[in-house]
Amino acid sequence: MKKYLVTALLCSFLLLFSKVSYSQQSGVGLGAILNGPTGLSVKVWLSEDFAVDGALGLQLSENFQSVYVHSDFLYHNNSLNEELNLNNASLRTYYGAGIRAVFQDFNDIVGLRLPIGLTYSLTNAPLGTFFELVPTFDIEPSFQFSFAGAIGLRYYLN
Repeated sequence: MKKYLVTALLCSFLLLFSKVSYSQQSGVGLGAILNGPTGLSVKVWLSEDFAVDGALGLQLSENFQSVYVHSDFLYHNNSLNEELNLNNASLRTYYGAGIRAVFQDFNDIVGLRLPIGLTYSLTNAPLGTFFELVPTFDIEPSFQFSFAGAIGLRYYLN
């Protein structure tokens, strides 16, 4: 029963995310994320300050397999960029909240994410990089607190 509930929750969230992605005319970034998880990354800007991001990672080995999925709603702050007076680049802090699900051979994990990070992009280039630290509160199958970190690169389709 837990697997069906986790799958239904994840599918609902992904359907919401895909609907948001479809409604956007520009500002969609596709790329890679390294470490927490390692895999594919996507970011969709909803406005100048708000975005939704997500990641999909796979771990395949002889004795263990898992699929990792997360999605976050993010708020971006421009004050650091204004203080540094960057003309040809953008350096912004962000924070937000989201969910993650890890589907494993032995048990599935569902948790809450609270990402905090930096994003950097050049004004005249469609590339953006990011670094984030993420406190995670797993709630299924048992409560557990952990930290994750990741870096990534995205190409924006404007």
